[in-house]
Amino acid sequence: MAGMAAAFSGYKAYHSVKSSVTGFRNMQATKIADPKINPHLNPFADTADLNATMDKQFGGFGKSLYCMLKHKITGKI
Repeated sequence: MAGMAAAFSGYKAYHSVKSSVTGFRNMQATKIADPKINPHLNPFADTADLNATMDKQFGGFGKSLYCMLKHKITGKI
């Protein structure tokens, strides 16, 4: 039982961190005018669609975060 509680606590912590980082990525992407980086330029998509678009376009969450940060710093993908 303790192992299940520890696993659940670990999952909750992971989910909380990922949600925070996803929110950070999304807020930073709103300030970029390039539609390849900023899926928010599509007015008909909801948050889940926007996150899925970013992850699919760049090959995963980590790569999408990296590309967005790289674009913020260098102006290039």
